[in-house]
Amino acid sequence: MRGLRLIADRRGSALIEFAATAPVLLMLAVGGAFTGAGFDRYFALQQLARAAANMHSSGVDFSLPEQRALLSEISSGLDLGAEGDTVVYLSTVADTPDGMRIVRRFQVGAETVGSSSVSSAKGQYDGAVVPPAEVDLDFQLPAGQRSYVVEAVHDPTGLFPPGVFGDDLRFRVRAVY
Repeated sequence: MRGLRLIADRRGSALIEFAATAPVLLMLAVGGAFTGAGFDRYFALQQLARAAANMHSSGVDFSLPEQRALLSEISSGLDLGAEGDTVVYLSTVADTPDGMRIVRRFQVGAETVGSSSVSSAKGQYDGAVVPPAEVDLDFQLPAGQRSYVVEAVHDPTGLFPPGVFGDDLRFRVRAVY
């Protein structure tokens, strides 16, 4: 009789059920936190690219240090410094007699974070690209028009545990005005 009483005893069953489900719940909570932080960085990068493209198309001169510093202020949560984890490429693309070319380009941030997917052209001290460099875009400009392309690249190192997404995870955003 005593053995049947032990089998029917339910005391402690909630503790065993919690011990079985706690690791799964903990993994879901931690995964959700990392995913949320990743989305936060991506949306901040998107906002930075849009603001930079708007400023660039409005004629802001990014050869001036105070204008580059303004981009750093906009980029909340992203390190846009020379040794940081974010880089912004601001390119002016024009339809020239030789086809679409980059005629002006500025770079703000650490180039080691990632390269531009539009062109490898380097801007001079005033942003001019001489001679105009070829460009690889997935859109066409009307004859005689120009466009402002801003690319922002962010390396989320330190956000995710090492090795989770490999070593080459980069957030990339492009805004075109």
